[in-house]
Amino acid sequence: MFWMDRKQMILAAILVCAIVFGAGYRAAQVKAKAGQKPVITVNPGETREKEKTHTVTVHVTGAVKKPGVYTFSEGARVIDAIYKSGRGGDADLNYINLAEIMTDQQQIAVPRKGEEQEYANPPGSQSSGSTAGGGLSLGPAGNRSTRSGKININTAGAAVLDNLPGIGPAMAQRIIDYRQEHGRFKSTSELLQVSGIGEKKFAELKDQVTI
Repeated sequence: MFWMDRKQMILAAILVCAIVFGAGYRAAQVKAKAGQKPVITVNPGETREKEKTHTVTVHVTGAVKKPGVYTFSEGARVIDAIYKSGRGGDADLNYINLAEIMTDQQQIAVPRKGEEQEYANPPGSQSSGSTAGGGLSLGPAGNRSTRSGKININTAGAAVLDNLPGIGPAMAQRIIDYRQEHGRFKSTSELLQVSGIGEKKFAELKDQVTI
């Protein structure tokens, strides 16, 4: 009887030791996992893509101290580009829309005082480029025509080109695409090289354009 009691005591002791060891091992595992820091994997390509979509690069020319190419955060305005490039003493900012939000690949030409300025719209007129208060909103080189009323096909943007007879949004974009691919137009007749502009259409608009 005494032997049986002793055997049971030994088995009970072994069981208790096993339970204590198991509990301690489990607690150690939980503690080790709690101390581990999560690993975050960043794809460099995704990071670069996000950076691209949050910046704009523009070309500043004209009456500035340091003309050149500048990069800004998305949402920056024309006035930021003029300050960064250094406003020239002869700069005439009356013909620049300083509040305009810049777009990627935009060219900002700051005019000089006394030179013939170029307008998005003739003085006194109103169009989609006008401000809510009825005043003119005069943009940089990408959206200008000359004071004579003729549209400069080397600087006008799509919205201005769209005002030419027979030139809709699609054709205006073709003119811009041609200009970007071949450089500035050497003559107004070079418009005939743009797909969709034939002799008849050119005859309608030739007196309204210049270079």
